[in-house]
Formats: sequence, structure tokens, C-alpha cells
Amino acid sequence: MLVKITRTTVAAAGFVKVGQVVDLPDAEARMLIAIHKAVAVDAADPVPAVLDTEEAPEVIATEAPKAKRGRRAK
Repeated sequence: MLVKITRTTVAAAGFVKVGQVVDLPDAEARMLIAIHKAVAVDAADPVPAVLDTEEAPEVIATEAPKAKRGRRAK
């Protein structure tokens, strides 16, 4: 079944990005559609060429907030 990926996920034993159109087994395609990570594509519609031109955004280095220590009971 042809599906268009709407959220980045793992499918067909590989990593798939948003916008890719992939041919998956029916069970896997239905599961991705049910969890809103893909939408069905009609076989009659022409499949657009997917160009992998997007670059991943830079990771911003942030520190986790430090935990506050509680008072000890006396």
C-alpha cells in the first residue's frame, strides 16, 4: 500500500522522513495511518519525486535544570 509519511518514523525496517511516499505492507501501512504518521495515497495519482534536500536543524546545547535539595528532617 502506498502511503505518504506525515511524521518522521521508522517503517519498512528503515528510517523515513516527512513527505516521503513509500510502499509498505498493508498491516504496517494501516498501523501508521491509525497513529497519524501517514496518509494513504491513491495508486492512480502520480507519485511525486522526493528529493532529500532538507538539512537537519542544529542541535542546541542546553543544560538540564539543577535539582533543588530538600531539607532534612531533624
